[in-house]
Amino acid sequence: MKRLYNLEQKLKLPSRIDPLFLPDHSDYQLFIKREDLIHPFISGNKWRKLKYNLKHFLESNYDEIVSVGGPFSNHLVALAVACFELKIPCSAIVRGQKIDENNPTLKLCRKYGLKLIPVSHDNYARRNNSEFISTQFSFSNPYFIPEGGSNDKHDSGCEEMLNEIDISPDFIVLPIGTGGTMAAFCQSDCESIIVGISPFREGKVDIPFLSRIEAPHMLLYDYAMNGYGRYNKEMVNYINSFWKKFEIPLDPIYNAKGMMALESLLSQRYFPVNSKILYIHTGGLQGIKGFNYIHNKKSIIKIPHNIYFPEADR
Repeated sequence: MKRLYNLEQKLKLPSRIDPLFLPDHSDYQLFIKREDLIHPFISGNKWRKLKYNLKHFLESNYDEIVSVGGPFSNHLVALAVACFELKIPCSAIVRGQKIDENNPTLKLCRKYGLKLIPVSHDNYARRNNSEFISTQFSFSNPYFIPEGGSNDKHDSGCEEMLNEIDISPDFIVLPIGTGGTMAAFCQSDCESIIVGISPFREGKVDIPFLSRIEAPHMLLYDYAMNGYGRYNKEMVNYINSFWKKFEIPLDPIYNAKGMMALESLLSQRYFPVNSKILYIHTGGLQGIKGFNYIHNKKSIIKIPHNIYFPEADR
């Protein structure tokens, strides 16, 4: 396990917790946990979910890691860089008929040695079918990590994140994807109420860990902006303004919606006055470059390039 230990020593752990001074909300105690600062690419909850999957692989007799993800996946970037550091062969089934050679996310994955296998949207819909994967692809004794890194191994890493929190918040707010991180929090002995912000419209996407999220914890769908990956000019302006005011970068898929939701909930008095609220910044900043790549000059996130997409360390 020395390899995993050596990798973890390169990460900035525990991630720090800072006061969050949002204008007009001084009647709340607000904090932000900067999971985005753990590592440029193995950041946020992606590291937390990967850690014990990587540990399991290293303790077992598998030959390679196989995972799945979309063409701008934070998970695939984190997996590629972690596997490069640990000298683990890895492959990824990627949604899309072919690989866009100019896609900055996939270029980074390839730079770190991740083998990319494009599949049609119809076949990608079968990504969680182990029989389909084993019969359609020639992997050598693979260990499979699901989309987003969420499975029965991720709870321990997410609980380690919780154990770093020493401020006893009344509420913990975070954006969700597969729901794995939030579910791990809800199943822990954490006494905070967990509030998840979904980037998906309710009922439009199957959230794998939804069944593990029970009252008093809550998952809110009101801030999805018409769906996953959707945006508007207001959101782009919010990201740029937030950076200018606080020098905290937000990605356009998860944390922009998460932080906008938090501010909206505070304005609505959703939380009792004087509540202590912790927002967890889940990372994913590499997605900014992909967003700017897709939208080119129409809607640009104006955060310095080196903040969210430093040169690959090779």
